[in-house]
Amino acid sequence: MKSMRSLSVLMAMIVACLTSLAWAQGGAGRYYNPNTEISARGAVEKVTTVTSGPGWYGVHLTLKSQDHTYDVRLGPSAFLTQSNFTFAVGDQIEVWGSQVDPSGGVIVARAVEKNGQTLTLRDDNGFPAWAGMGVRGGNGRGYGGGCSGCGCRHCGCGCRGGCNN
Repeated sequence: MKSMRSLSVLMAMIVACLTSLAWAQGGAGRYYNPNTEISARGAVEKVTTVTSGPGWYGVHLTLKSQDHTYDVRLGPSAFLTQSNFTFAVGDQIEVWGSQVDPSGGVIVARAVEKNGQTLTLRDDNGFPAWAGMGVRGGNGRGYGGGCSGCGCRHCGCGCRGGCNN
């Protein structure tokens, strides 16, 4: 009987750990759907940095196109800073991303272009470019820590070597 209770506790702990890992992978990327990807072009009306909220933290832009206003979810401000990308009111941009709400007003950005330069935020499936880079939302391994040069998406180290994991 005692071993059954221990097994039940162990299973509950495993489920809790897996649930928290799935939640940590989430954020806006969890809602990304390549089938709802659009592009929008226009002027930045507002730049906001959201520091709390389940999965929606980071830099948001209000983008006014010719016929619509969008809430564009970019990603962590630290990632934009590391990428030497800034946004200001009046910037003319084009964004590619997934519309994640029925009204079409929210876009989770995959890439954004400003002044001929493109910042890639996510891959084609919505996997965040900052995952594993020690930026909030990644797995905390840092640049190549843990995988140590494997080039895989398991740690997000970004190197070009063969996977050792």
